[in-house]
Amino acid sequence: MTVDIKDMTPLLQVYDMQESLAFYQALGFRILQQAPSVVDCNWALLEHSGKTLMLNTAYEKDHRPLTPDPTRVLHHRDLTLYFSTPGISQVHQHLKEHGIEIREPQVTTYGFKSITVTDPDGYTICFHWPLQENE
Repeated sequence: MTVDIKDMTPLLQVYDMQESLAFYQALGFRILQQAPSVVDCNWALLEHSGKTLMLNTAYEKDHRPLTPDPTRVLHHRDLTLYFSTPGISQVHQHLKEHGIEIREPQVTTYGFKSITVTDPDGYTICFHWPLQENE
């Protein structure tokens, strides 16, 4: 027998939910659910093109430090979310227009055109697409 997995939804621990929601909405994600409420959200389920992502605050509201814990955030760079995305040049322009800091597209050693950004919590996000299929 094998485990019948139908989908996968990563869960990212975030420091500032509103900042993270704004970032992921700029990428085109929409909010499917929030809890406990829209105003005081500490968990959200996001969706983009049938793919889901969950965000959860790293701290309960009354235990949140004034700034993110650098030791905790340091390990966020160990995780990269890869999104297969055609039209890398257009994606690059879109992200720049939304004020997201981003470097110019690169060609990877494995033959993809890619761009990477860092979300507000230090997680790396890579948009990539096979080079022969790019604009």
